Amino acid sequence: MPSENPLTGHVRGPLVERFIGDFSSQFFMKDFVYMNVKFMSGEQLKSHPADLLFVLDDECIVVSVKGTDGAPKSDEKLKLWLKKKTWDGSQAAKVGIQRLKIPFSAENLWGERRDFAAGTLKARCGICVLECSQEPFKAIDYEIHQPACPLPIHVLSANDLLNATLWLGSVWDVFQYFEKRGNILGTFTGINSERFPLAYFILRTEGPRIQWLRRRGQGRTRSKISTPHARQPRQVLRAGSVLALRELDQ
Repeated sequence: MPSENPLTGHVRGPLVERFIGDFSSQFFMKDFVYMNVKFMSGEQLKSHPADLLFVLDDECIVVSVKGTDGAPKSDEKLKLWLKKKTWDGSQAAKVGIQRLKIPFSAENLWGERRDFAAGTLKARCGICVLECSQEPFKAIDYEIHQPACPLPIHVLSANDLLNATLWLGSVWDVFQYFEKRGNILGTFTGINSERFPLAYFILRTEGPRIQWLRRRGQGRTRSKISTPHARQPRQVLRAGSVLALRELDQ
């Protein structure tokens, strides 16, 4: 039964941003996640289009978060909402990437505000995160339309991103995954379908997180990290999707 006082999108958005930032920091450490991004426009301090920044050395992933209003929607209206927010969030991520060329400041999750000179950070990609609390786990297919951008902008549900953060574990692996994911960007038709490429990447990667897991498991890590996803990639391969997944190896 819906709440009598559902949170509006303006209220839910910052809460979702904070939750994603806090959750990510459990694995990335608080130094690599920035929020409350601001830039100067004339004499005014304005909110940056980026809601979150994942930062690794001089590179970053620009994240735009779009929260729902909490009101239940029919399947048709939910897909229309997702299409609209996909465009809006992708546009915000695109502009956020462009605005890295001007000075801005952001706050890490220690609460420390850091100033970034123009061009200090180079964007690796953008991510549009959709908070779809009505269907947080079920795969939802819809046609993804995005503004043209020279860098890939990934579209994920909040649950997709949290799972990627959890299973990849380190900020280095997250950067590597989304770089590889850009090779198959055109194969995605909706959200909540991340488990197949994520499991494939984890089983094949040699990143620091996976190397540590393998040492810790003394050779048993493959079966350990693939649970509960190990059966999923093999089903996909039999279904003929191996050509798409192999693009993650490129």
